[in-house]
Amino acid sequence: MKKIIVSSLVLACLLLFASGLHAQKLYVGMIAGYSAQSPKIPDSVNEFAKDSSLFYGARIGLKVMMFSIEGIYFRAAHELIQEYVGDVDWSGYDEMDYSYIGVNAKFFPISVPLPPVGSFRIFISGGYGSYTADIKTLTNGKDTNGGLNFGGGLELKISKISFLVEGRYHTKSKFTIDNEELELGKFFINGGINIYF
Repeated sequence: MKKIIVSSLVLACLLLFASGLHAQKLYVGMIAGYSAQSPKIPDSVNEFAKDSSLFYGARIGLKVMMFSIEGIYFRAAHELIQEYVGDVDWSGYDEMDYSYIGVNAKFFPISVPLPPVGSFRIFISGGYGSYTADIKTLTNGKDTNGGLNFGGGLELKISKISFLVEGRYHTKSKFTIDNEELELGKFFINGGINIYF
């Protein structure tokens, strides 16, 4: 899965280079934010507490005119807390790593110039990537699956540095953990800094 995502990102970057050499801008950045999860085992009486956590990550992208494509990685450390124990007992296994690596596209429909060297932009985004859930204290506690995400945000660019705020909804991903199906996926809110070259 990771090889497919990386290959897709490389191909997309080459296409963007070919279609807009005069307007391309490569950038790298850091992201940090808030992850909200609602763990669930379908068709089970088990109940988990909703959990929120800070997450961190990085991105690399290429912007051409009103579009950009970027590769993203982030990781969050969540607590998996059972409020009601039924047929699945994961009590005591409360640390879960949740990570994402994938490709996202952005469209900037509105851009307001801020003379002499800045601009304010509104964007919408969507992407696909590989999600991994890892409950390290379980013997079969790690699984990876693909999923979609959608969002939007604001970017303030000043010279070669930009500041971003973004909200993103990650569709539910299903993981096989300890021979049980675990659903994850919810909202992420993040801020970040990009450096353009």
